[in-house]
Order: sequence, then structure tokens, then C-alpha cells
Amino acid sequence: MLDTANSDLTTVTVTILDNKYKINCKPEEVSALRQSAIHVDQKMRAITVQSNVTKVDRLAITVALNLAHDNIVQSEQKEQEITEYKEVIKSLSGKLDQAISRLSNT
Repeated sequence: MLDTANSDLTTVTVTILDNKYKINCKPEEVSALRQSAIHVDQKMRAITVQSNVTKVDRLAITVALNLAHDNIVQSEQKEQEITEYKEVIKSLSGKLDQAISRLSNT
């Protein structure tokens, strides 16, 4: 999305806190960019209401930190789930090996 030298980019206008921003991105990224802008706008508005932060730069940093935190928490949860799935698969594989072994011995 940051490669502005590429002529295959599309310019998309997004609105965050009633300010319009023109962003260049690949055509296949337009939908995700629009969704991201909506998400950022909603987060910024929510934090404005919750904390009375009015300076846009401080608000942007707060939102960026919140989004980064959310991303890290989700990544950690996914890693934990993957570890649990691997343990279940290992257990099931062992049980299958035992069952096959018993069938082979009969």
C-alpha cells in the first residue's frame, strides 16, 4: 500500500474524524483500506468520547497503541490455540498408532 511510485495504484479517499485523506493503494486493497479507515474512525471517535482527548496527534497515538495491543493479544491467542490443536493432534495420532498396532497384531 505504501509503494506510491507504482502506476498501478488507485487513489482512495477516506474520511477519519470528518477529515478527508487521499491514500494510494493497489486496486485489490481498496476494500480493506476502506474498512480500515472506518475502523480507525470508530476507534478515534470512541476514545474521544471516553477520554475527552481532543488533540488529534495524541488521539492518533492512543488509537495506534490500542490497535497494536489488540493485534498482539489476538496473535497470542491464536498461537495458544495452535499449540492446543497441535497437542490434540499429537494425542490423536498416538491413539491411532496404538489402534493400528493392535489391529496388526491380531
